[in-house]
Amino acid sequence: MKKFQQYLILVITFAIFTGTIVGMEDERQQRREKKQDKGKGKEKDKGKKKSLKKRFVQKVKKVVLGKAPIEPFNFPELPKELQYSIIHQLTLFTSSNDIFTATQSINALSLVNTDLYALFSDYNFIVELIDTLALNFGVWKETVASMLATPAAKQYLQERLTIIGTTEEKDLFLLRDDSVNINIPVDDNGNTTLMLSIQSLNKFKIKALFDNKRLNINKQNKEGNTALHLVLLKILETTDNDQLKLLKHIALDLIRIKHASLKIKNNDGSSPNNLLALITDEDFLNKIKRYIFKQQGI
Repeated sequence: MKKFQQYLILVITFAIFTGTIVGMEDERQQRREKKQDKGKGKEKDKGKKKSLKKRFVQKVKKVVLGKAPIEPFNFPELPKELQYSIIHQLTLFTSSNDIFTATQSINALSLVNTDLYALFSDYNFIVELIDTLALNFGVWKETVASMLATPAAKQYLQERLTIIGTTEEKDLFLLRDDSVNINIPVDDNGNTTLMLSIQSLNKFKIKALFDNKRLNINKQNKEGNTALHLVLLKILETTDNDQLKLLKHIALDLIRIKHASLKIKNNDGSSPNNLLALITDEDFLNKIKRYIFKQQGI
């Protein structure tokens, strides 16, 4: 009997111990499941917030590209002050009558929060926006890019200037493109593509630039020199006959075809007329005089 009681106690003790272990394991499992459910809930919430964020950014994107109206602009996940700020800038943008106001609104929008900053820092989007604004306001793409403050716009502008300044002969069509601002300085001295083409005697580029209707023939660099100044200065410095022949041909085209000014003074006070007085080639000078007399009806 005593042995039976001991055996019974042992069985009960084992059962209690086993039950405790099982219960602890069940509790652990329940905690794990709760933790997993909580994690899934957080992931779901994150996914929902990300989806809402994407809708909000896409809305702004469509408005500035002219693909959607501002209203309705209902995003309850955004603070009211943030919504008011965005709507205010979008209203200024859509009602702007000049490129300055439009780009200022875009710059302000890019500073509203990190999501919009990321949008206006996206290179592909900025290219599309620049194209849209240039078309809507009738300005050069380079002008739009120079007025936008985001890194993507600066990158775009730098690439455009690089293309303009170093165009290969096979890409000369870019220099004839009226949508490209060929009058922008492309080096630290304020020289334009035409000026650099004259200095390198690239007759192919010069011809292509002459074909561009928006060419500012009297644009001055930081020394006050126009393209005509540079040609005449180069004539005075050059001794190579072939180069002199090409330079004089360019000078005559600048004066007779592109109507370059003979009176603009550079920083030294010299005008093209002053430089012509130093040239001794009578045949060259007579051609210019005949053109001037013809213009004056003499």
